[in-house]
Amino acid sequence: MTQLEQDGLPRGENNRRALPFTGNDEQGKKIVTQLYEEFDFEQFDVSSLSSLKFERRLPRILRTHE
Repeated sequence: MTQLEQDGLPRGENNRRALPFTGNDEQGKKIVTQLYEEFDFEQFDVSSLSSLKFERRLPRILRTHE
């Protein structure tokens, strides 16, 4: 968790990192959004679990399943 503890920047700062998340549970997404905000990261909801896949070994790249 070192990066989560050290790399966050307050809202409004330049170069604030965004962390993607996906899920089918709206309450769960709200919890993740709050947690990311507490660690000072932007939140990026990439949709439901069935519509997107996180690329293995490339955590910043997402692709759509079609």
